[in-house]
Amino acid sequence: MLYICSGCDHISYFAGIGKAMFCNVFFQHASFITGSEMPGELSFTTVDAIKENCLSFLRLIGTLYFKKHFSAMVSLRETETPQQLLNSKGSLGTDIAKQHEIWYDDIRSIVSDRITSEEDRMPSRTSMSIRVPIHSTHILFSHHQNKVDGKS
Repeated sequence: MLYICSGCDHISYFAGIGKAMFCNVFFQHASFITGSEMPGELSFTTVDAIKENCLSFLRLIGTLYFKKHFSAMVSLRETETPQQLLNSKGSLGTDIAKQHEIWYDDIRSIVSDRITSEEDRMPSRTSMSIRVPIHSTHILFSHHQNKVDGKS
């Protein structure tokens, strides 16, 4: 997961978010990101779970940028954790996927107001929805191929 999300050894996938920050944020917020407290998980084990698991991936990326721009999140939204911000976006009748979209777009809006370079722009939800199923399909295919080849 680290390699997929953060790029190769020479270039980080998300500008300004290196492997150390990625790992620190992931482990600090693992129960929020991976689904033990929220729906979805980062392991793509079935095609049926992809939509729900994409919420987990969205939480991962949103949490990275939340932490990178922590001071703005606290001053503008008066919240100290990404989970508090997500909870504040829920209301009666709002489904969990829509709540995640609102949460992610809010973080992206704050980040967009603070950046000085296009390189620092947070990925859009559209680009995320294109990337996640491609990776998950590849992972599913690799897992299936290993079983066919007798590898585990």
